[in-house]
Amino acid sequence: MEYLKSIFKQTMLTACIYVAMGVFLVLNPGSALNTIGLILSIGLLLAGIGNTVLFFLEQKNSEYSEKSMVGGVLLIVLGIFMFFRQSIVADLVGYILGFTIIVSGVVKLQYAFNMKRYNSGNFIVPLAVGGLAVVLGLVALFNPFSLTSALMIMIGISMIVTGVGDFVNSFIIYKGIKDAEVRSGAIDV
Repeated sequence: MEYLKSIFKQTMLTACIYVAMGVFLVLNPGSALNTIGLILSIGLLLAGIGNTVLFFLEQKNSEYSEKSMVGGVLLIVLGIFMFFRQSIVADLVGYILGFTIIVSGVVKLQYAFNMKRYNSGNFIVPLAVGGLAVVLGLVALFNPFSLTSALMIMIGISMIVTGVGDFVNSFIIYKGIKDAEVRSGAIDV
């Protein structure tokens, strides 16, 4: 019984976290990206400091020691750069997604042209989808923030749905606990 109660508590906690994070992402997609950039920059900075400290703590001339100093300094510089340029994470995500969408669109256009060349069915749908994907990818490349904001909103909605699902599961678990307690005679009804 204690196991079920533990699962109930954990599920309620994760549900609250998912819903809260989802609402934050939906309401503040730009802030969420900047927060991710801040966390990433601090992580890089700490990893760089750790590697640099390891360099000074290691024994003489070990191969790892040399790599830790170079890697440490590079991570510190990258961490500092990203700390002051947190928006770079949002831009990078947008550029990568935009480029990926363009490649996907070009592949679909190629399929459409091959279908037309070989008279193998309706090529209009892949042509339209491919063309739309290329246009959307170009929009994302020239305005990456719009795509990453939309992505953060979609992730936020997914987290809210997951959190609500966890709430439902929690109450199902709670009802199971109560039913089991009634059957075992732990509670008088």
